[in-house]
Amino acid sequence: MWVSYFVNSDIHINQIYANLQPEVFSKILNLTLRLEILAASKVEYTSRNKGCDL
Repeated sequence: MWVSYFVNSDIHINQIYANLQPEVFSKILNLTLRLEILAASKVEYTSRNKGCDL
């Protein structure tokens, strides 16, 4: 997932967010983590209800 790629990549974080204020950066990071958690839980929920392994 692209969110993981950006969160785990210090180089990309430094390049993209270098000029942002720390509070703006933390809001963006929190939002991307929240979206990733939401996506992961949706996949888990869907697979559990449909009875299929992903």
